Amino acid sequence: MTDKRWEFEFDGVKHSVDLKHNLFSNKLSIYVDGKLEILPSQIQQSKRRDIKHTFRITSHACEVDIKTYKNGGIQYSFTVDGISDIPEVSASKIVEADNIKQTKQAKYEAKYGRWVVFGLLFTFGISINAVNRYFAHTNGMFNGLLAMFAPGFILFAFYYLFFPNDFSAENANKISFRQWIFIILTLLFCFANLYAFEHGLY
Repeated sequence: MTDKRWEFEFDGVKHSVDLKHNLFSNKLSIYVDGKLEILPSQIQQSKRRDIKHTFRITSHACEVDIKTYKNGGIQYSFTVDGISDIPEVSASKIVEADNIKQTKQAKYEAKYGRWVVFGLLFTFGISINAVNRYFAHTNGMFNGLLAMFAPGFILFAFYYLFFPNDFSAENANKISFRQWIFIILTLLFCFANLYAFEHGLY
C-alpha cells in the first residue's frame, strides 16, 4: 500500500488530497479534505498501467496521475489547474498526523467511556439495592445475593472512575496493593450491607 498526500491552499482555505494505492490489486482510494471521493469502477480498480482521475475542488480542476513503467517503477503526480508543483507531504508526516488523530480519538473515548461505565455500574448498584429495600419493607423478605452485590457495583464504579488504567491490558494479570485494599474494602461493605438487611437497619 502506497500513501500519498498533497496539501495546498485556495483563497486562504487549506485543502488536502490523500491517495491510497494498493500495489497488488491496483485499487485506488482518494480522499479530498478527509472525505472519500467516489471513483468510477474503471478508475477505482483499473486494469491499465497508467491511471488518471480528474475532479474539482470549488472552481479548480484537480488531477491525480499514476504512471507505471516497464521496470516496475511508479510515478505519482498531482496537478491543480495544470500546475504540478503542489508540495507532497512526506510519508513520515502522514503517519505522524494519523497517530495524533488516533491519540486524540483514544483520549476522547477513554474520557467519556469512563463516565459511561461509571454511570451504568453506579445506577445498577443503586437500583438493585433500592429494589431489595423495597421488598424488605413490603414483603419482609430480601435477596441476600443482591444485598452483597449492590455495594460492590457502586464501589467498583468509583474505583474505575478514578483508576481506569488498572484495568488496561498490561495490568490485567497483576493485582496491585491498591487493588487488594479495594477488594478488602468492597468485601467489608458487601457484608455490612447484608448485615444491615438482616437486622432491619434499612
